[in-house]
Amino acid sequence: MIKRVINAIWRFTELNKWSKKDTKGLIAFGILMLIFYFFYFRQERRITAKLKECSFYTIMNPSRMSDINKMYFDFFYDYKMYSYSSSVGSEDLGFSYTRNSALSRKYWIQVNCHDFKVNRVLWKIPVPDTLKYIPPKGWKKIPYGLKEESVWFKRWRK
Repeated sequence: MIKRVINAIWRFTELNKWSKKDTKGLIAFGILMLIFYFFYFRQERRITAKLKECSFYTIMNPSRMSDINKMYFDFFYDYKMYSYSSSVGSEDLGFSYTRNSALSRKYWIQVNCHDFKVNRVLWKIPVPDTLKYIPPKGWKKIPYGLKEESVWFKRWRK
């Protein structure tokens, strides 16, 4: 696969008459991006596997955002509060989200039964305003037939 990418980049640069220095820089950038994606998707698969083993769903309450990309949140399990953080971006909340709009909502979170640090915020599943009671140990699956709206979610849940 890496060989195909390098060949495609090489052909592209030859057609556009780029210098060898530009071509080598572009190839190096492409290789670095492949390495990044490899580690990112490996991490995502590890999290998905742990969540498939044993997990529960509950509601998380955002507490603060240190910057526009990092959200700190709390959730309760068995009457005890746990605090963690998650990265957040426009692919999660939409392109026009603001700090106030992100902090004013509640979100579903899937948490590993044995290691609460392994969790995934389910940004695209709306939390109903009528939901008042959260079981102390969460739900085994998301109640009320609520579904994910994102294709991304479906891809990782197969």
